[in-house]
Amino acid sequence: MSTNEEKKGEESEGKKIIAIRGIDERLYKEAARISREIGWTIGELINQSLKLFLATFPALTQKVAESTEQLVVKPTKEFIEAAKEAVKRPLLDYYLISDLEEVVLSKKDLEELDKPLVIASVQKVIVDRDVDFDLFDSKVLYLQFVDEVVVPSNYPKVRFYTKLKHVKKVSFT
Repeated sequence: MSTNEEKKGEESEGKKIIAIRGIDERLYKEAARISREIGWTIGELINQSLKLFLATFPALTQKVAESTEQLVVKPTKEFIEAAKEAVKRPLLDYYLISDLEEVVLSKKDLEELDKPLVIASVQKVIVDRDVDFDLFDSKVLYLQFVDEVVVPSNYPKVRFYTKLKHVKKVSFT
């Protein structure tokens, strides 16, 4: 099969061949080694890595903005550089729940948290009726890459939607 035929075949499956300039060769080789060990293609590993980065970057930028006492509407070059430096330090001041089929959050669960919660790459998140919106708002930083979220019907919709990124369906019960 020619390269063009291979490329067309891959594009028809919703995937394209993408070349990225500036990839550190040492990092790429290490990622390729890990992908072979776990039985993934390098593309699958990179996709999962990008998904994790996209899930955690908003929390990182919020933390950097708070630490520099700036309100950042659009990241500037200087802000991105500060974020890159922050990534080098252990700045994970939040809990991360990811890669599960279903997560149920109760009032007790949220009250016990001593730092914000991020939920990413979960199929379904259910917020119990005993969780009022103010508690949810104060403890949950955001939900990202979630197929379905079920929350109490008394939640203010617009304020709740600001907590969501890449969520397919929301049900108010």
